[in-house]
Amino acid sequence: MIESLFMILLLINVQNPESFNDKKNDDKLTIFLPRLERKPTVDGVIEDDEYKGKAIITDFTEFAPVEGAKPPVVTEVFGGYDNNYLYLAVKCMDDDMSELRANLRERDRCFQDDLIIIYLDTYGDLSDAYIFGTNPKGSKIDGIRKNEAGEEDYDYDANWNVATKINKKYWIAEFKIPFSSLQFSRKSRKKWNVQFLRLRPRENMEQYTWPALSRDEPYIFSKGGAFIIETSASLGKKEYSLMPYLTLTEKGEDKLAEGELNWKLGLSARATPFSNVKVDAAINPDFAEIEADAPKLDVNTPFAVYYPEKRPLFLEGKSLLESPLDLIYTREINNPSFALKIFGSLEKNKFVFLSARDENTPWIIPFSDFSTTINSSTSSFSNVLKIQRNVNKFGLRKGGISIVGRKASGGSNTVFSGDLQAKLLNKHLSLFYQGAYSKTEEPEDTTLSEGLQGITFSDYTGKFDGEDFNGYAHLINGDIYTKHLYAGFDFELLSPTFRSDLGFIQENDLISGSFYLYPVVYPNAFGLNEARFLISYEVNNNFDNEKKEREYSYAVNLNLLKQTQISLSRTNSGKKFLDKYYSNMGDYSIYLETRPNKYFSLVLSSRWGKVINYAVNQYGWDRNGSISLFLSPLSSIRMEISYQRYQLFREKWSGKVNDITLLHSKIEYFPSKPFSIRAEGNYSKLSKTLDISTLLKYQPSPFTIFYLGMNSSFLYNSIEDYQFEHHQIFLKGQYRFDL
Repeated sequence: MIESLFMILLLINVQNPESFNDKKNDDKLTIFLPRLERKPTVDGVIEDDEYKGKAIITDFTEFAPVEGAKPPVVTEVFGGYDNNYLYLAVKCMDDDMSELRANLRERDRCFQDDLIIIYLDTYGDLSDAYIFGTNPKGSKIDGIRKNEAGEEDYDYDANWNVATKINKKYWIAEFKIPFSSLQFSRKSRKKWNVQFLRLRPRENMEQYTWPALSRDEPYIFSKGGAFIIETSASLGKKEYSLMPYLTLTEKGEDKLAEGELNWKLGLSARATPFSNVKVDAAINPDFAEIEADAPKLDVNTPFAVYYPEKRPLFLEGKSLLESPLDLIYTREINNPSFALKIFGSLEKNKFVFLSARDENTPWIIPFSDFSTTINSSTSSFSNVLKIQRNVNKFGLRKGGISIVGRKASGGSNTVFSGDLQAKLLNKHLSLFYQGAYSKTEEPEDTTLSEGLQGITFSDYTGKFDGEDFNGYAHLINGDIYTKHLYAGFDFELLSPTFRSDLGFIQENDLISGSFYLYPVVYPNAFGLNEARFLISYEVNNNFDNEKKEREYSYAVNLNLLKQTQISLSRTNSGKKFLDKYYSNMGDYSIYLETRPNKYFSLVLSSRWGKVINYAVNQYGWDRNGSISLFLSPLSSIRMEISYQRYQLFREKWSGKVNDITLLHSKIEYFPSKPFSIRAEGNYSKLSKTLDISTLLKYQPSPFTIFYLGMNSSFLYNSIEDYQFEHHQIFLKGQYRFDL
């Protein structure tokens, strides 16, 4: 199938043989970065003798709301480098500094503010790009942009510095980015694609860019802005660092400070032997409950619930591991006693290798109509290898192969996978194929799978009784991107015996096809900046050619003044569950988000409709609503209050089955950038539990941290009627030692 797909792509692209690397840049968009003899003082002030005395970029263009217009304010970029650092300074003029939105916030939590964001594609291959940004208070943003999909992942944290200063008519941000925090080619002439974005939230969310962006371009780097660094010297220091940590926890069910005291000691290490290779290792890493997952409603769903990865060891290189089939979900490495990761590139090849021993192994077991999660105290050993090659010929962008394996409790699972990506029709058409083959040897321990007794699939049983079976999966999707139309299709096939024990596979026994159309218009009139209309249809069958699901939906999304968004949608569906097919189901939903000023923002959502009551395998009706209010009375204070309620009924709004209410509140205070103090409360009306947590946090870098906090839980009926349940006091310290 892969060979056939390659020939089809080649034939389609004969009329447009332009490769991705032979597009010539406009001289004005290619910036030869100067080597700086004098190191700039990174203090938010641009001295006359710094950066060779002149800006390297001044001609920003408005992207939104009016594409191609001249911005009402001036933005200037200064830059240069020495052997160890990339220096960039951005001067943002403004005609009314009183409207500036600037708050002290935790990392990656200041997207409602004025921002400067820099995208750096350090391999110049239109692949992933680093993201560095800041608001006028110096609150940082960093992440990775997956350029193919246009997705941005802000879980990634790098070690870099920024200083800002607010003046009467402008604000300045100075960036100092170590070359050792980046990966790039070791060639003496380095060409990095670059894009600058300035966000200025006022009446509209104003966006200014260099180079100028067009909504008709498929990439943010399509206009060809680039930095050229010419040097025979090696850039960046070889870095070797150790990060020991110590945690102390005291847990108890009675009075505070009268519980059992526990301690945990561990060590992480990082090495950057070359500019294109990084190595991370950890012994007894700490992934405790200090940064807990947000509460999620997981009632009346037959599938496992997804939680994002937050643990630092697994974040860098995560975008290379991710794929539409979700074969690798690193949270399935639950409680590792040891982990090793090697991430890098060799010429046109990128790779990541991950190995870990897990002391508490979980499984997500998929079936035709549902999936189940098994938690255990069983140990396991996991290995992952992914290699990706940038092709950039005949329309082919890249191809990759991966091997994913885990052994646990006498059983094992191995998945082999390959993928291809292509860009055609002047790169407006994107095609992706992924194929996978799995080999599973179940553990022979039915006590691990007691809830799966009596379940069968193909010729096998659901319980862990030592059976061996193989499976396969295929996925093809395509997307068309133009200024006024997004469109796409998906085809997915997973055999009844396909599994990935290290992945997030919610269901198998699936043959699925879908398409969507997404017309877009930009009126910029009568308070309406943008309107999007969605039409989609999906058909799912199983391998016996029985209907599993039919769904069509349509929606409208409106982008209004005052950073206000409104979405309305309607879905009609039918679905099979446990040999019974439910037709004529569907729901309505509405979503509103508004940020009218720098002190206040509001999010409202509601969904209601006819569904399956999975607990009794009958029709039901449900509704789910939430409201969240965010307040910033001062730049150093952030308050959040949210209310969520879910109700399930046997009949249309009668015969109540479930009524779940969640209340959440949080207040954060930031005395300065490294310091924060947080108090948070969560109340569940169903279980009558109130959880209160407080946290003092000092984090001058992603790798040096200090936490002191307490979690308390109460049975709560009223302000006069409550009972203390249990508590936890914790202290964590971690320090980075550079060798």
